[in-house]
Amino acid sequence: MADEKALAKALKEGGKKGQDITGIADMGGVKFFCISLEEPGQSRELLAEAMKGMNQEVDPEAGELKVGALAKRIFGA
Repeated sequence: MADEKALAKALKEGGKKGQDITGIADMGGVKFFCISLEEPGQSRELLAEAMKGMNQEVDPEAGELKVGALAKRIFGA
């Protein structure tokens, strides 16, 4: 089981990557993405936590800080 600090870092990284993907998609033209995550390493638990970060609800008041309804496929190495 991962410690709370590692879980928080994975969640934060997932949220950031989700924001990046959404921002690129909003610019148009790009529909598929290939990204890597550093924090989860080989941990499935941390990978799941990062995915939670990527799938956070969209806050319409957050301006550019939004994530949400894009399909994602995540691979761990």
